[in-house]
Amino acid sequence: AVELAWLDNGRGPRVRARLKLAADGTLAALEIKGTDTFGVALDESLAVQGGRARWKSHADAGARTLPGPAFYLPVSPLPAATGLLAAATVRAGGRLPLLPQGEARAEKEAETTIRGRHLTLYAVSGLDYLPTRVWLDDDRGFFGIVDPWWSIVREGWEDAIGPLVAIEKELRARRERTDAARLAHRPPAAGLAIVHARVFDAAGKRWLPDHTVVVKGGRIQAVGPSARLAPPRGAEIIDAAGKALLPGLWDMHVHLSAVDGPLNIAAGVTTVRDMDNDPDRLADHIRRIDAGQAIGPRVLRVGLVEGVGPSSASTRFNIQTEAEGRKALDYYASHGYVQLKFYNSTSPALIPPLARAAHERGLRVSGHVPFGMLAEDVVRAGYDEIQHLNQVVLNFVADRKTDTRTLVRFTLPGERAAGLDLGSRAVTDFIALLREHRTVIDPTIAVFESTYRARPGVMDPSVAAVADRLPPLVARSWLTGGLVAPGEKDRLYRRSFAAMLALVGKLHAAGVPLVPGTDGMCGFYLHRELELFVQAGVPPGDALQAATLGAARVMRREGRSGSITAGKDADLVLIDGDPLARMSDVRRVVTVVKDGLVFDAAAVYASVGVRPWTKR
Repeated sequence: AVELAWLDNGRGPRVRARLKLAADGTLAALEIKGTDTFGVALDESLAVQGGRARWKSHADAGARTLPGPAFYLPVSPLPAATGLLAAATVRAGGRLPLLPQGEARAEKEAETTIRGRHLTLYAVSGLDYLPTRVWLDDDRGFFGIVDPWWSIVREGWEDAIGPLVAIEKELRARRERTDAARLAHRPPAAGLAIVHARVFDAAGKRWLPDHTVVVKGGRIQAVGPSARLAPPRGAEIIDAAGKALLPGLWDMHVHLSAVDGPLNIAAGVTTVRDMDNDPDRLADHIRRIDAGQAIGPRVLRVGLVEGVGPSSASTRFNIQTEAEGRKALDYYASHGYVQLKFYNSTSPALIPPLARAAHERGLRVSGHVPFGMLAEDVVRAGYDEIQHLNQVVLNFVADRKTDTRTLVRFTLPGERAAGLDLGSRAVTDFIALLREHRTVIDPTIAVFESTYRARPGVMDPSVAAVADRLPPLVARSWLTGGLVAPGEKDRLYRRSFAAMLALVGKLHAAGVPLVPGTDGMCGFYLHRELELFVQAGVPPGDALQAATLGAARVMRREGRSGSITAGKDADLVLIDGDPLARMSDVRRVVTVVKDGLVFDAAAVYASVGVRPWTKR
């Protein structure tokens, strides 16, 4: 029997499971009940009898005759099953078929002894973009899965987490160094010339036909018509043959993990804004990217400040007083952070003084709308930006007593946005307030497409266009659905999402700055975010500008980024298509230049198990 429960940021899964193992260590039977992070009911089962397996979950169901051992990996959150899978794969000789599909491969990576217990680390491939690392003991029993954010180890062995994390950190860095050396190409000293390209003029929001762009080192040296601008002698030449050349894309809402560097670069994302992360891990990751020891984008850091309470998010600075908040601000300002982000449980009384203090230190201010406030309050209190469109919608459908620290911050907009009159005085007055304060909105609308339109058993609409390119078990994870939406609520949530999309268009039409961010699957979600901007009524040129020069302007980086202009950073994306005519073409990335280094997008995707795009 296994029980799993956690609550962080007002949400979390609760799972009860019963597992029966076969003699070969595979699952012979499984029953899982409970709820997932967003409250979706879990009812998953497996039965293997007479060489035939039958399974059912909220994502899928099926049956298969088994010619030999195979391991069913639950779609419900159950990390212990991954440990059992690793042990069974090792027992099977290092390879084991998976159900519903795929194959697990286990490779020994390291070993150590802690308090007299010998442990072996296995890297299990076939489950995710990157290998999943699992520690086993000498009887091939599951010992633990560790990570700087969360870990599961045998009871009484909590002191082993630190040493095991350190071992995995070095292994991860070694893999990243190898991939960076293999996949990043540095042009010769004479430079790089991309010729015969359709260059996107980010300021004018138009194409410049048949242009040449010359790059030397990490800077754009020259831009001009190919008929008049000759490549430097000895320069490497890329003949774009009329393909589209964009400035490197910006993702304004990420929480970087190890796989996100390759996913961003392969998608043409060369700059990101990390909206909260473990400061030490993020600093180390940035150091390795900047040193060419890992593949990844440029990173702007945002520091989180959160309150204290049963629904608060775990972070470095959970504060209750202004003095504690100023201590957090001092840390962030002295460590190169550019923005302060407030979260759901922060005391409303602390927002105005800490926002003033942040501005005095040169930091921007943004965040969620804390419990006890509405969006109009945080704008007046000093926010430069609001994260997530649901936080805007709550301004009209909630009051200051609504407990937005819980899932209510998602369910209430889903229930009431459909009835929101976008022409009402409340909406127009609030938009005028945003415009007056030049408040930026980071809508992360693709996240809400998943929240309100995804249904169990159906591919999430935000990833449907790329699902066949993803590793099989990653694709399966996008069949689990969004919020619980039985009966009429399904139609209600869909209408509410349509109203939220219309609100994005209204904000843009009113001149409120919008920035595209993912807060989800890096790269692919940014492409979907831009598609949804266009569906909302944002002209394609404006959407592309928002993801390039507009984002750079918001972050005060327009002097060095955001457009293909001589003197700016050499961050470029070559696309085989026309995203001004079909925004979906933004996915058709061929080549990416970041800081003067050249990457083949298909090769970078392959390094994390993603298939390249194909013409259709």
